Amino acid sequence: MIRKRAGTTCQNGLYGAVCVEVIPSANTTRVGENVTFRVLPLVDIKSGMWYFQNKLLVFWIGDQTEPQDKRATVNTSTGALTLSSVTVADSGVYRLMSTTPPIQANTTLTVLEPVSNVVAKVSVSDPVEFNDTVTLTCSASGSSLSFKWLNVSSDITDSEHVALKDDNRTLIISNVSRFDRGPFYCVVSNGVGHGTSPAQNLNIS
Repeated sequence: MIRKRAGTTCQNGLYGAVCVEVIPSANTTRVGENVTFRVLPLVDIKSGMWYFQNKLLVFWIGDQTEPQDKRATVNTSTGALTLSSVTVADSGVYRLMSTTPPIQANTTLTVLEPVSNVVAKVSVSDPVEFNDTVTLTCSASGSSLSFKWLNVSSDITDSEHVALKDDNRTLIISNVSRFDRGPFYCVVSNGVGHGTSPAQNLNIS
């Protein structure tokens, strides 16, 4: 019988319930890092298997290990799994299973490409006051990106003449005024970092 409580999985065995928790060295990490999944509290796991989704990564009996993924290594004393040089494709659920003692525990890992190449472009750099509409667009490399715009150092939000579109990638300023000179910055972030575009200024006449 398996019971779960506050991130801990307990399974009844011959000698009562064995309760463990799998804790990754980072729940969210960047591409290329090494991640270690610890088993707490420390339990003498004599044999076991680590799975990613439904794929077997490594299994061991005593001090003999059989890795199915060359990047996966296991500490046969503690059951800790280390996965080296992770990629975005390594995001998902990791599961430890053991019969000696009876253990089953899960955890989730998210791997992200870091933010890079943040660029802001403007449709009209010399607009006419109260006449022109200016569109600023932002692009960046990375995964799971969030976008926001700054005018000097203040966050820009939707207003009567300002609209944010395409998950904040696009900033539209209608009927520009002298107060819309900027500088404007696009700030892009995810769970492993952030980046800011070079400034864009409007020469309003």
